[in-house]
Order: sequence, then structure tokens, then C-alpha cells
Amino acid sequence: MMQIYDLEMRLQNYVYDEFDQMMDEDFIEFGTIGTQYTKQNQLSAIGKESPPTERFLRVEDYEERFVDKSVILVTYKTTNILTKQQALRSSIWRKKEKDWKLFFHQGTLIK
Repeated sequence: MMQIYDLEMRLQNYVYDEFDQMMDEDFIEFGTIGTQYTKQNQLSAIGKESPPTERFLRVEDYEERFVDKSVILVTYKTTNILTKQQALRSSIWRKKEKDWKLFFHQGTLIK
């Protein structure tokens, strides 16, 4: 489903308003360094006035699986093009009314 892929890629720009719009109010993330984040943590870290970030992650092995008609599990591998660090990533998106919202994300570094 191209729509979810596009949403995942837009999140890489770290734009405050897009994060605010795309993240579920109950969003939670387990980051690659073992830190847990909420929607509010992420929005505070980005800041309202921050310019878009240049994409620095290459995405491979992208897959989507419907858990049910309104929940999608996304998995993929990223490579940081600057540091070459790789991570396995998973996201859960759920449909609320007509919009898909990011409910959960996890990144796990590949050693």
C-alpha cells in the first residue's frame, strides 16, 4: 500500500506539523538506543520551528502486512548513508476515521 510507504518516508523529514498530524495520540516508540518515546517526546525534540531534515536513511526490504482491515504492520531495514549503521524497523499504523495514524514504532540496531 503506497500510502503507508509515503507516510513512513515523510516521517524521515522530521517536520513538526507532519509528525503531529500522522502520529496517534497514544503513539509509543522503542528507539534504537533503548529509549522509549511518546508523541509528546518526539514533538518536543523536533520543535515547531525546525526546518525539514534531509533524508539520510536508505530503506530496503520494505513490507506491509494487514493485521486487520484497519491495522497495518510495516517492517523494513534502514542504512544510515552517513554512518553506514543499519537497523531493523517496524511500525504499526491504524486507521482512524479516514486517516492512517502511526501507533507504534521500533528500531533495532544491526550489529
